[in-house]
Amino acid sequence: MQPVHFTTIPFELVLQILSFLACDDILSFFATCRSYRQLMSNESVWHELCGRFGVHDLAPFRLHDPNRTFKTVYTELLHAYGPLLGIWASNYPFVGNVIEFRVVAKEQNAGWEGIVGEVWHFPRDVGDSMSAPSAPDYHEFLRIELLSSVDSGTNGRLTRFLWKWHNTDEDGLPTTGTMLANPSDNPLILNGPNEHQFYVFDSREPDSVSMHPEFPPLHLRADTPSHPRVKFRDMKSFTVHMATPQALPTGLLYVAPASSFVSAEPETMPAIVPHSLHLNLPPDSAESALIQSLLSPPYLQDFLGALGMVGFGFGDGASPPSSSLYSGRYFPLKLPTPSRAAERSDHPDRGVPPRELTGLWLGFYETHGTEVLSLHYVEESGEIQAWKVTGDVHVPRGVVSWKFDTRLETRASDLLPNVLASLRADDITGQTPMQFYSGVGTLSTAGYIPSVREEDPLVAAIVNRNEIRIKWSVDDLALTYRRYPGRDVLTENVISEGIRRPTVAF
Repeated sequence: MQPVHFTTIPFELVLQILSFLACDDILSFFATCRSYRQLMSNESVWHELCGRFGVHDLAPFRLHDPNRTFKTVYTELLHAYGPLLGIWASNYPFVGNVIEFRVVAKEQNAGWEGIVGEVWHFPRDVGDSMSAPSAPDYHEFLRIELLSSVDSGTNGRLTRFLWKWHNTDEDGLPTTGTMLANPSDNPLILNGPNEHQFYVFDSREPDSVSMHPEFPPLHLRADTPSHPRVKFRDMKSFTVHMATPQALPTGLLYVAPASSFVSAEPETMPAIVPHSLHLNLPPDSAESALIQSLLSPPYLQDFLGALGMVGFGFGDGASPPSSSLYSGRYFPLKLPTPSRAAERSDHPDRGVPPRELTGLWLGFYETHGTEVLSLHYVEESGEIQAWKVTGDVHVPRGVVSWKFDTRLETRASDLLPNVLASLRADDITGQTPMQFYSGVGTLSTAGYIPSVREEDPLVAAIVNRNEIRIKWSVDDLALTYRRYPGRDVLTENVISEGIRRPTVAF
């Protein structure tokens, strides 16, 4: 039997094989096989590569350049910046922050094509009667614009970066957006892994320091097959100059190598901090300050007020050490794939399977408003854990806000009447089936140091796979936590230039 030469394989089968390879491997394959070299200009190959980032239709990309091809869209935009797409969260101390990158394709009124970066903003109108979270508004802060061949000029580049900030009226509400061309060739920097962590001095025990909660938690660390092709910074060499300070004022937060001298137990010591993204804002400009204000995590003033001056050697300057205010490093979040099994369950009376609760959620906290959480199911212990993706000066990001054991269900008849009434506030008759569990939550005064934090008993009620209510012992009302529903960009309202809001109430 004669061996089959690779060139005799049908083209359709070759495409199937290539779909399992990275782009660099595909190009290497074409380069080593003369018979297939002509496929480098075949649109089917580039169509498949674009499809990996959700781009299946060229029509939206041809609004300003009718000659665009899948090859152009991939090689000029998606190859370098496609790995940005998705939700990222920062390790900004205490409060954290969330940004999102998505392809601008089907919004014909946008006036441009490319990738947009948006920061999540939640309303701050916290009232005593509120107990449910709000959906975020999405504020544009960065454009990676795909230019037409005419607009690109003579330098041959078909992409450009534009920073954006939002003007406000006398009431502080956003009005119009303003664009700023990026003066640098490196608006985004990819930080390499490193072993540095945040520490905070205990003002009650001046000689004591505590490791600040690591971020992101292990279950949220994305196993990304590729990273954005932007300037790389070796953080190991960048942070080698950062020695632990010998004398610091109390209440000071700083960065140092993770080591055994801190109060953390060995089993809780952090893993290496993975790759992260740094937003390299335009230097020394009033516009940069406005963009930084837009990107500042919610409740930044609360944070500064609680801890005073925040200066440490993990700044954004090119030559360490720097004492600039830390702007946070962003990490891609590993999110579970939504399951459709629970949506079409034939046995709703059996309750919600615990693993169906995993994913991004939004929760309301009486002092700080809406915060972002990640619900994680621990198979071995049966625990549902609500990890804070964003936090506050009392309970920071990277901490388990609350948890309960799904193997120990509590009967409604065993709950105190006021607790049951609070959990069933809109269903006094008890017609809606709920699952009740006892659990614990994390409480702390400002600073989250060991001497000021404690666990608080609570009761959790699973209403459905998209809603959980928590009755903390310290609260009169049950607080509502809801699954983040994702986005339907085409139905969102543009409330101001570059600011979008979901149409459907959360």
